[in-house]
Amino acid sequence: MRKPVTYADVREAFEPDGSWRDLYAFETTEVEWRKFLKAALESDWPTELRVNDQTTDQIEKVLATNRDAENSASLSIDVSGATLMCYFFDDEEVKLDMVPEEINDANFKALLEFIALMANSVNRNIYVTEESSPTRGIFAHEVETSATMLISRPPEPTELSRRIAQSLHPFASRLRKRRRPLQHSKNNIAPDAITQRLFELSDEDAAATIEEWNLNPVHKPNRIEYHTQLTEREFRTLSELDMNIRGLAWTCDSGQQTEINEVGASSSRIEFWSRLELACRAFGIPTRED
Repeated sequence: MRKPVTYADVREAFEPDGSWRDLYAFETTEVEWRKFLKAALESDWPTELRVNDQTTDQIEKVLATNRDAENSASLSIDVSGATLMCYFFDDEEVKLDMVPEEINDANFKALLEFIALMANSVNRNIYVTEESSPTRGIFAHEVETSATMLISRPPEPTELSRRIAQSLHPFASRLRKRRRPLQHSKNNIAPDAITQRLFELSDEDAAATIEEWNLNPVHKPNRIEYHTQLTEREFRTLSELDMNIRGLAWTCDSGQQTEINEVGASSSRIEFWSRLELACRAFGIPTRED
């Protein structure tokens, strides 16, 4: 059985930051809007409908503004001291705004009750999110189970995680470009292990075969540089780490991202491992084989 969401669970997400918090019901039509407005007007919470700044109780007149750019409508609901505002822009989603400063331990239960009423009226899950950010969810009410649950959120990027992402992104990128050893015909002389390994580590667009790669006038690491490349174990460790850092790329501006994408995996093994172990400790990933 899920533990009900409490104000303590979301207190940090409702800290005042100059922005609003939103309530969403997605994939709606005028039918759901009509049901929601009827439920809101019949509830015990003080509710006011306005069209062109004039109070009204005519739901159809309000809904007509969704298709009329010359008229506007709004809905305000007082939920135990928290004012929820709704503006009518389209039929495809029901969206309400609230000021986070007005949500507190005393009225959070009332907010959950209103969200449940909203969910039941439109028969949709309701998502509480950051302002104008449907993908940045805080918690949700599931209409089928009548359960309110926290939404798992990725950790906010820190300066350390930004540096980790910038340092290791080139190595992670090479993982996605790595290719498997190719089968060679009997007439071809099998390449030595180092040549084979260097070919596997090369970019896919450099050459299709080892023979073509050998003839290509691109830079080819020598045998000393080969020993600074990644081992199989490093590949496995980095693959797991990449799952954690890939989502941090958006924290870099476009200039940084360009620099990251252009850097090659040419750091020394000592430098690489110092970065890798730091990152793995930060994300709780083991760096040694069992």
